[in-house]
Amino acid sequence: MDVGRIAVVHAWAAVDGAVRDLVSRLRSRSHETWSAVARRDLVDVLQRDEPDLVVVWWQAGAFDLGRLCRDLRASSSARILVVADADTSEFDDSLVIDILDGGADDFVSSTIGDDVLMARVRVALRARPVRESRARRIVVGDVEIDLSAHSVKVGADVAKCPPLQFQLLALLAREPGVMVHRETLFRELWGVSPGAVDGRRLRIAVSILRGILGTGPQRPVIETAARTGYRLVEPAALTHDG
Repeated sequence: MDVGRIAVVHAWAAVDGAVRDLVSRLRSRSHETWSAVARRDLVDVLQRDEPDLVVVWWQAGAFDLGRLCRDLRASSSARILVVADADTSEFDDSLVIDILDGGADDFVSSTIGDDVLMARVRVALRARPVRESRARRIVVGDVEIDLSAHSVKVGADVAKCPPLQFQLLALLAREPGVMVHRETLFRELWGVSPGAVDGRRLRIAVSILRGILGTGPQRPVIETAARTGYRLVEPAALTHDG
């Protein structure tokens, strides 16, 4: 099975059930999947996160698709799969040609069957370039996150960590001590902007994760910055600050 890192790119206007469902379906097939908004810093974000495949969820008029494909192809070796949120028969051949010539590897309609769409994803992943192996484990204090196995070890024990809390922990652990803003967390966890869902969902997710991590002399702590975001603080930093 071809398993990869997949970024689902969309416009804010396209943050609906269909986009969230696509992210969920890709994760259910063991792909490491997250969402990203098509805005000015998108190229920088994708260069940082290094996806194997970029799935562009596109609605006519949402953004300049041809330019986006050209920018992605010029800056990344990731495969590009465009999923049009409409029947592709509605689009002129010239548009499809411009998208493919601009750098997209495939162009399909969201109306195709789920099995066919996932087959297209597999084809794109098989064509991805070979990368140097990257760290698949993150260790913060006595917490170890295995990104490949989607498992978390707290102290000497493997913890039961639901998918949402696992993704939240991985986001915070990428750069210990660095604040992760609420906007980023809402976008990465639910594919929405702050205010699109009840803010209590984030607070509850953090509370559950704190319970999973527990406490201990080598245990990192999730700190809150009111109305700003959260950061994961390493034990050494806690001792120093104390």
